[in-house]
Amino acid sequence: MSKALREFQAARPIHLAALYAAWCLESKGSIEERDSLLSAAGVDPFEYRFYFDTGVDQRRMLAAMQALRCRSQLWFVQSALRIYSAEHDGALPPSLDALVPQWLDAVPICPTSGDLRYAASYQPDRGAAGPRLSCGAHSRAGVPSVEFSNNVVDGVGLSALEREFQAYIQLNTGLLQKRKSPHPWLDAGPGYPGIRAGRVVADIGCGVGTYTFEMAQRAGNLGTIYAVDIVPQVLDFVRYVAERAPYPTVKTVVSTPRDVSLPAGSVDDAFLISVFKVIDDRVGAVAPNLGASDVEPFLRSLRRAVRPGGYLVVVAPTTSTNPTFITTSDFARAGFEPVRLSFGGRDNVLIYRVRGPEKVSGASR
Repeated sequence: MSKALREFQAARPIHLAALYAAWCLESKGSIEERDSLLSAAGVDPFEYRFYFDTGVDQRRMLAAMQALRCRSQLWFVQSALRIYSAEHDGALPPSLDALVPQWLDAVPICPTSGDLRYAASYQPDRGAAGPRLSCGAHSRAGVPSVEFSNNVVDGVGLSALEREFQAYIQLNTGLLQKRKSPHPWLDAGPGYPGIRAGRVVADIGCGVGTYTFEMAQRAGNLGTIYAVDIVPQVLDFVRYVAERAPYPTVKTVVSTPRDVSLPAGSVDDAFLISVFKVIDDRVGAVAPNLGASDVEPFLRSLRRAVRPGGYLVVVAPTTSTNPTFITTSDFARAGFEPVRLSFGGRDNVLIYRVRGPEKVSGASR
């Protein structure tokens, strides 16, 4: 975990530097050099234009990014707490120092303050809410105390400033670049026929559209892609690309942690990609239960949205440090029937289907 955290902290300043260097070249009229630089740096042209067309306040955005870096460290600590608790019959450590060195290399320091360790805010007994961690080092940058607790879902516990710049933050952490990687779970394979022309597809937790636009290409002009996220600001970028590329079949939907906000029976294929950390409790593995969860109502709403005969494809990286756990039993209780559950390799891939004859929309399959 600590290695991944160090990589997260170090990688993205180069990305921002490329954006500004490209802008300088454009302002001098050196368009070919700009394009070459963006290509070499792996910066998507739509991302570049979005930064400057929308007139982002750089000072406020950087303050929000610092808060995100701090929050990501709190996520790593919280993940270590979960693992510790699972291995100690639900008990929590008396202090964060007890996590070192088995679960953490060291107790992290806030990247904004340079000296504030999170141990001072740790309260091991918070009842149903689970342990709580916070950091107050960001007030001078206009960001309230950064806090993480077990029942905070990504995007919900963010400060107003973090939410305002969430699209830029996700772009700067490289989420859009992942769309250049192969995505075999979008293709036909064991248990899933792949995204076909005319399908209605829901990309749940789409973020800045890492996979949304590839889904749109596969579903074609007769299909529909619902880009669904709980943070409205990331959908601003999805709409920006959809309007200019264009992808007229992409529609954005603001959801909540407990409801995907899609009409009943409106979806042929639903995807949850890197939204949850998945636990296979069929083999006795237990998801640490440190607090309340929105998983059950969320999955029930998703089940209502998928047509009889439709598919749910869940992709969870095996190295995920996502603090939100979900189990195979959670899907079963919501009414999803397993078709193929594959654990191991780079990604855990779970394919489910909704019982009943397939009722399709759009073109015949």
